[in-house]
Amino acid sequence: MCETHLGKHLATRRGHEYEYVEFTLEDSRFRCLQSKIKNTLSNINQAELHLIQQSKSLIDSITTLTKESIRKLDLIKKDFLQYLNKSKFNVSEMPKLKEIEEKKIVFKPSDFDGIRSQINQVYNQEILNSEEDQNLSFFRHRAGGFRCGAVSKDGTILVTGGVDSKIRVWDLAQKKQKFVLHGHNSEVLCLILIQGSEFIVSGSFDASVRVWNLQQKSEVSVLKGHNDAVFTLGYIENRSWILSGDFEGFLIVWDFTNNTLLQKIKLSGAIRAIALTTPRVLYIGA
Repeated sequence: MCETHLGKHLATRRGHEYEYVEFTLEDSRFRCLQSKIKNTLSNINQAELHLIQQSKSLIDSITTLTKESIRKLDLIKKDFLQYLNKSKFNVSEMPKLKEIEEKKIVFKPSDFDGIRSQINQVYNQEILNSEEDQNLSFFRHRAGGFRCGAVSKDGTILVTGGVDSKIRVWDLAQKKQKFVLHGHNSEVLCLILIQGSEFIVSGSFDASVRVWNLQQKSEVSVLKGHNDAVFTLGYIENRSWILSGDFEGFLIVWDFTNNTLLQKIKLSGAIRAIALTTPRVLYIGA
């Protein structure tokens, strides 16, 4: 095929004689190529596992939210049914009967916007990125990726909480993992660094809040008071109070100095975010 008419030759292969030219790579290049392919396939397998575990987490959240909504509806049904099957009433029941007669029940669908937003993000994002574009490509959770992270005040340490239930501590200067903390038995959903980044506080799907000593590489205490997944954490430094919010809508205030529960407050919906702007102003996101 001549170079001048190469495009035409390739467009119409009929009437041309051609053959494929094969060549052998040098041993070193061949080994590098095989290694690259194997690493890429390993990363793709991990990505598939991550997607499966993310999906499971979303399904679990939807299932939990649906069960709680059905439980509330069943309680309302039970309240109405007891009056449906009665023909005689006590005087003390008159206010309740009047309330039923006047009340109009309108079903408010469960709020799945947060879950829907996560799904939309997956659809809109690129599935694969080259490692050269990832400044933090050196760190990786071995199973399912990470859910949360925090950086120390001096910017040298990165702490991440994973779907694999582990907390991993990374050296940002040397770009390597320093050590792993084990304790949670389900995925870590949130974590913060407190007391000058000396301690880690983590919340998990296992309904526990745990405090870790970063320097000693050990668990200090387990704070038990939640009955559902702990989504968010906060810290009031001048009081040494830890705040934690869960899926059931409970906000718990803990005393960090002696690891005791100070107050447990029930709010109307799942607590997904806590922000403290001043010592006296607390914002809670449901």
